Amino acid sequence: MLARLRKFASDHFEDGTVRVMYFTTTIDSFVVCAALVTIAVSYLRDSITPSWFPLILGSAIVYTAFKIADFYPTFILFSPLFAIFLTRVSGFSFGSLGRLFLLNFGFAAVVQLIFQDTPHMVASRDVSVPVRMFLNSFLTLAPTTLMPFLSKMAEAHAVAPEGAITVYRALTNPAFASIITGAPPSVHGVSNNNFGQSIRVDGLPDLVSARLYGSIHVRHFSKPHWRVRWFSLVSLGAERTEEVVFNTLKEDVLNEPDTRLFIVDISETDFIGHSYGTYSRQYLHAGDKADKLIENFCGWLKDRGLYDDFTIIISSDHGMFISDHSYLLSAQEIYTPLIFFGSKIAPHSRILGKVSIMDINANVSYILGVPYNRHSA
Repeated sequence: MLARLRKFASDHFEDGTVRVMYFTTTIDSFVVCAALVTIAVSYLRDSITPSWFPLILGSAIVYTAFKIADFYPTFILFSPLFAIFLTRVSGFSFGSLGRLFLLNFGFAAVVQLIFQDTPHMVASRDVSVPVRMFLNSFLTLAPTTLMPFLSKMAEAHAVAPEGAITVYRALTNPAFASIITGAPPSVHGVSNNNFGQSIRVDGLPDLVSARLYGSIHVRHFSKPHWRVRWFSLVSLGAERTEEVVFNTLKEDVLNEPDTRLFIVDISETDFIGHSYGTYSRQYLHAGDKADKLIENFCGWLKDRGLYDDFTIIISSDHGMFISDHSYLLSAQEIYTPLIFFGSKIAPHSRILGKVSIMDINANVSYILGVPYNRHSA
């Protein structure tokens, strides 16, 4: 089966499945889809003819409230009130609402299976991934990997001991955009991983010659004129992708002396966390593998006499805990690592106080001696 699916693996396949998956699982657009499906099924199957004016008015009020709160999940607590409203005013019964809840749950599960789990299965070359991902959608745990090299660098150089706070929502595209622009999602314009959003303020690649590397996410949040090298997890396989990324990075370091900023997304750890769960040995192995890749790259720089020309910053777009990540419900989601090391970094420094991933932007500008982004926080 994997061999057959791999025949369909292409850039367009991966891009299309990611777009559909995020449209139907991002809560902003899913709320609207679920509402339309609910009304259509009720009208056609249950022969319910709603009282349209109160239904539309009530739905508009609920959607506006969700929008103001940016769809924070505590609004789920208001669902019983809306259910009571539907039964008392719009002609629905509690039985029909229960069936519609199951319908929407099934719709979300099928979308995840087809458009998220299947590409992950191809990328991991493991047919057990869809089952693992479905279970991990309900409960995942987050252990700590050892990552000996980065632990040593954190001790010897500069580190934020409490970590850096990510942005809301703690999703890849908004968080990466915040690192690159120094601005929160409400300012830079990327609020989730859904399509149709682009960075609308200046980012570091607008100020300095830069290269970006990573998965399809990097392509999605980058501006069209930024120099991006993206690598397909589906085509290359998750195990091999990061090695290809670092080999390409090394070639560019040697061949592009005018490039002053290299932004590298090491995506395998996140991919493995979603595929196998953050409690799994695969996740621990992926973290240690990323640590080794960074160590080897630093050794490669030293062997070529380039290490003193580089300052390396290690951070992340988000953490991961129960039910993946997004809504900052736990400390494991909220805080990301933040380490600075290199010959220009003061040894044994500790970055105290409240630190944000958005602060990385200003530090990069300072290190490179370029203007600060106008919208940086």
